[in-house]
Amino acid sequence: MDFYRTSKVLESTSLGRTMHFNITETYNVYEDGTTTLFSKDYIKQDYRECINIIEHNRYYASEKGYRLAIKRWSKELNINTVNI
Repeated sequence: MDFYRTSKVLESTSLGRTMHFNITETYNVYEDGTTTLFSKDYIKQDYRECINIIEHNRYYASEKGYRLAIKRWSKELNINTVNI
């Protein structure tokens, strides 16, 4: 059975203009219209100039780690979170 993959962003949180956190789900979509969850990713995108390019994207293994990272970075950057 043939299928393709599609993704959607469930949540997006921005800390300032340079740091973004996203929860993304990727699904397999089959010919008959059914879907199955392929992956759920918790990602931090950091575009500050002071970091190495390899550190721009960080993946978290769990939602708990992802939430703690948002909390920690918002305190460190002294910024209120904005959910989109």
